[in-house]
Amino acid sequence: MKSLSIIILAGGKSTRMGSDKAFLPWGNTTFLGQIINAVLPLTSEIYLSGDDARLHDFGLPVIQDLRPNEGPVTALASCFPQIKTELVLVLSCDVPQIKTQDLQVLLNTVKPDLDMTMFSFQNRALPLVAVYGRRSFTAFEAAFQHRERKLFNVLEKLKTQTIVFDGEGGLENVNTRKDFEKISQRKSEKTQSCTKEKKTL
Repeated sequence: MKSLSIIILAGGKSTRMGSDKAFLPWGNTTFLGQIINAVLPLTSEIYLSGDDARLHDFGLPVIQDLRPNEGPVTALASCFPQIKTELVLVLSCDVPQIKTQDLQVLLNTVKPDLDMTMFSFQNRALPLVAVYGRRSFTAFEAAFQHRERKLFNVLEKLKTQTIVFDGEGGLENVNTRKDFEKISQRKSEKTQSCTKEKKTL
């Protein structure tokens, strides 16, 4: 596989959630901690996108937005010039369900003639759970210069493909407290089920 970097977007305001999504509890860690654990086996080139004061304690390089609070287009335009590898896996910090094997599936579908490969879940494309090639970087630089903030408008200029996510944990974005309670309940039920199965063995 071509060389790989990873960018985890953790700079959002989490307005609808009411608290910082990156630091929501997930098992013995947090949303962001869980995602970092999932990507560690894939590469050592891991970057966090967001505010250094918030994210410093995770021990990874932090890239701050050139223009704060403008969303993922500006965040990626700020990050991509720092990337030296051919491919970059981009993840939002609100998909703690993602597993290393799920990401490996996505990486294995990357094609050299495409600019980007993303997962979809429940008929919804997920451009923040995606692999971007270097050829896509110029489109984000142009978007930044023209103050284009809509991600799908940038993607229209790229050659992309969508892969249906079929991992067992689902892949809903967690934007509200209700979303958080829903996936937390699912995780709790799965943990209880696994515990019962172990006791019966």
